[in-house]
Amino acid sequence: MTIDYSHCNQAFVDGLWAFLEYTEPNSLRTQQKEGLMVRRCLQKGDFEKRCIQRWAISELADSISKNPYEPVEDTTYKLALKLYSFEKAAISESMKKVFRIAAEFIDDEVIGIFRTREGIYP
Repeated sequence: MTIDYSHCNQAFVDGLWAFLEYTEPNSLRTQQKEGLMVRRCLQKGDFEKRCIQRWAISELADSISKNPYEPVEDTTYKLALKLYSFEKAAISESMKKVFRIAAEFIDDEVIGIFRTREGIYP
């Protein structure tokens, strides 16, 4: 018997897309405090990092949508492992950096949601 996680997965994906919309630079500029932060504090390296993290979130949302019979936690964990493997297989340093930033973001921030206080993945 296969369990259909599509409703739970869709709720998580909707949350990811809402986050991406909220953090989009145009929407940040409409809010005074966040707009000031974006214009004043964002260095080139930070901008690159945020772009890569946003890409990782969109990849995660796509992966979750394509796997309705897997729990979000499993799909997220598999994506992080895939990104780490792409980092190791990348030829250029710039590609290694992109995959490392994406993998660490998914591993630390997103999978961190599912881990216990002791850092154990259920």
